[in-house]
Amino acid sequence: MYWCPVCDVEALVRRVLTAADPKNPVDLCFHCGETFSGVEKYVRCGEPFAPTGGESACDGCLHAAIAAE
Repeated sequence: MYWCPVCDVEALVRRVLTAADPKNPVDLCFHCGETFSGVEKYVRCGEPFAPTGGESACDGCLHAAIAAE
C-alpha cells in the first residue's frame, strides 16, 4: 500500500481492476475512493506522485526538504 496523494492516508493500491472498467487497471485509494491513472513513482522516495498545479516534488519530500533547512 502507498500514501494517497489526495487524502494523505496510506490506503492507495496500485493497478487494481474495478467493475467500472475491468480491462484497465487504475490506482485506487480505499480511504477517499479516488482513482488515478498515470500516477508514477516519485524518483526520490518511490512513493506514488500525481502532480497537480505544477508541483515538482511529493508532499513528503517537500516537507523533509523544508525541515532540513
